[in-house]
Amino acid sequence: KSLNPDHWVELREKQRQYSAIVRGFLTQLRDNGETADLNPTLCTFALFGMIQSAYLWYDPRGKVKPNELKEIFTRIFTGGILVEEAKSRESDNRRLAR
Repeated sequence: KSLNPDHWVELREKQRQYSAIVRGFLTQLRDNGETADLNPTLCTFALFGMIQSAYLWYDPRGKVKPNELKEIFTRIFTGGILVEEAKSRESDNRRLAR
C-alpha cells in the first residue's frame, strides 16, 4: 500500500517472473514423474502463500532461526509433514475407502 504506482508495477512484474520460474520448474518435475500429479499453478501459489505469510508471525529472534524455518518450509512443501509410516497408513485408508 505504501509503494508508488511505478514501484507497484515493477513489483508485480517481478512476482510474475518468479511465479513463472517456479511454475515451470514444478511442471517439469510433474511431467518427469518426479512429483504428484498436482496443478503446478496451484502449487506455486501455495508455496508463495506459505512464504509470504511468515512475516505476520515469524520472529527471527525467537527459538526458530531463519535457516531452520527454511528447512521446515522445504520439508513441508517437498515431503509433507507425515512420516513414511503415517503416509503408508493414509494410502491404505484411501484404498479401503474406494
